[in-house]
Amino acid sequence: MGKALSFKLGTAVVRAGVGGGVLAGRVNVCERPWGLAAGLRAAIGVTPRRTAMTNPLTPSSLLTPLLSSAAMRAILDDQARLQRMLDFIVALARAEAAVGVIPALATDQIAAAARAERYDLKALGEEAVVAGNIAIPLINALTAEVAKTDAAAAGYVHWGATSQDVIDTALVLELRAGLDVLIADLDRAVAGFVALAGRYRRVATVARVGLQHAAPMPVFFRDECRELLSYHANAN
Repeated sequence: MGKALSFKLGTAVVRAGVGGGVLAGRVNVCERPWGLAAGLRAAIGVTPRRTAMTNPLTPSSLLTPLLSSAAMRAILDDQARLQRMLDFIVALARAEAAVGVIPALATDQIAAAARAERYDLKALGEEAVVAGNIAIPLINALTAEVAKTDAAAAGYVHWGATSQDVIDTALVLELRAGLDVLIADLDRAVAGFVALAGRYRRVATVARVGLQHAAPMPVFFRDECRELLSYHANAN
């Protein structure tokens, strides 16, 4: 099998052996700005194989389970994050209605529209690039959604607050939920360690003083074990 290439001004004449025969073709390089290699592949009918690259900003279904629990991933999910922002806006409206700042009837319409599944996460993310944060497009989208059923109530969405109020409060709610999950995970881990310490409490292990080996001591009397027992007792 042989290949021969000859060039004219702006044109490549391709002659390539294919399947024991010869295929001749003419490729206009000027019409293929991505180069001669692509033109050659097109002339002999070879389709380049494309390999999809992993997006480093997207959670990996292969690796993410090694780094976080399913419960934590659910808390940090985009839709859950959006719902916390909406929850803040609803809570704000209800608090304002309770003291007469906005009409009480407006809160029902705002609450009805404040469901994260109603909104296009991808579109909100793209609009956030222009707005500078995610709260502004979300507030605009929520206002438009409320206006579909009550134009007057739409005027009271996010009344008197700033975008940063939405973002910061939602973040604190997220941290609180995340801490609850972390504490539950720690409790399970400590309970497991305590059970192991009890099972092997008489097993001799190497003790250390000044970064050097000291006389052996049972697992149960090690500082780490006592600290875990103390944490477990205080947590419960």
